[in-house]
Amino acid sequence: MNGEDVIKLMRRDAHPHVHNLRSKIVNTSERIELKSQRLVLRDYKADLSEIDAIFEFTGDALVATHSSWGPLTRDETLDWLNDAVRVQNTEPRAGFELGVCLAATGRIVGNASLHIRNLKNNEAEIGYTLNRAEWGQGYGTEVAKTLLAFAFNKLYLHRVYASTAPSNIASHRVLEKLGMTREGLMRENVLQRGHWRDSFIYSILDKEFLDSSSLKL
Repeated sequence: MNGEDVIKLMRRDAHPHVHNLRSKIVNTSERIELKSQRLVLRDYKADLSEIDAIFEFTGDALVATHSSWGPLTRDETLDWLNDAVRVQNTEPRAGFELGVCLAATGRIVGNASLHIRNLKNNEAEIGYTLNRAEWGQGYGTEVAKTLLAFAFNKLYLHRVYASTAPSNIASHRVLEKLGMTREGLMRENVLQRGHWRDSFIYSILDKEFLDSSSLKL
């Protein structure tokens, strides 16, 4: 399955209540594979054989600087990977933890996530993590754009949001470049390694994404 045929649904303009169809949307027997110019976002292998590549970034304290999680031990990473694989078989599927792979080599260099947080309102949260060896190459923007295309063109969601630490300037730039609006500040909503921190919330609506030619893959 590729980014063009991940989900086969009627077009949104063909049904006046398309948002009420919600997420009876993913055939869980099919693997998710989303392609962009340089990357492939895909389901992890069920045999957990990719643990070493994943642990390169989950176990890196620098990668976890702005995150509420980590750095993780190898065993903690394995537990997380088990959960990511298990979610692949839930129905309806509302969670997607996807390996970020270089299209040229297939090597896993990060994780991309999309979780439907409110099924009734067709709302999801996105996030991503990259191996620090790949920072500074525009992959964060490419990952986030691919997730938004999946959310709006394939899952037919209405609103997508992301949260980020106020100190994570690079993430702010990525989200703003994609046309996401900073809605406000959530005060001390994240317990990060024993200390409370704030979060900025960014969001984008389906009509904003679909009307923006600069966001097409």
